[in-house]
Amino acid sequence: GSFALHGPDLAHGVDVRGNEERVSLIVWLEPETDIGTAIPRWPVELARNGDTNAQFRLAVQLELAEDVRSARYWFRQAATRGHCPSMFHLGLLLEQAGKYSA
Repeated sequence: GSFALHGPDLAHGVDVRGNEERVSLIVWLEPETDIGTAIPRWPVELARNGDTNAQFRLAVQLELAEDVRSARYWFRQAATRGHCPSMFHLGLLLEQAGKYSA
């Protein structure tokens, strides 16, 4: 899993008064079957169902695992639905592959 910790500069409706402090701890847990795998299962199902954020996340993980062909596929799926970061990453992969030049 992963975690994030933020301090009082991130407002989210909690009023802190006086000398009190607010610190939040956010934890993401992974299913045991995903530990040690390059690609966790959770974004795959969401990506297949058209979730552009999951498609982008899956594409990034595939790119890191050096499966560029699959990464291009998922970046393209999200990009055609208007996901701007996917458009950018797809453009970079196409340029690296010599399929596009500015």
